[in-house]
Amino acid sequence: MGVRKTTKQYKLELEEVNKINNTNIKLKEGIEYEGALTKIWHICSCGKDWFSTPSSIISLKSKSCGLCCSFAEKGINDLGENFLEEYWDYKTNNELGIDPWKITKQSNKKVYKVSSERISWELWY
Repeated sequence: MGVRKTTKQYKLELEEVNKINNTNIKLKEGIEYEGALTKIWHICSCGKDWFSTPSSIISLKSKSCGLCCSFAEKGINDLGENFLEEYWDYKTNNELGIDPWKITKQSNKKVYKVSSERISWELWY
């Protein structure tokens, strides 16, 4: 078994990821790194704190908190890589000029998703 990463080492990795993503994600004050798959508190550049695994942030899957991340990013993080193919109503959203990678919870826009029966329904995002 390898040597466990320290909190200091994790913070250095976060700095590198922030440079790559042009973000400012930090470990919440007083929180210690406990392992790659153990959720810990982070702070987004918007000031919101959220609970995430270090592996999801270091692997570049999580670029921001649930408030800042795009509809597509949130869905992929929560439901898997096929999220858009399974749930995004491309026809309706494209007609309205809605891009799942450009809207966030702060957008306050109506978007259209499809159910497993391929029935379109709307929600505010």
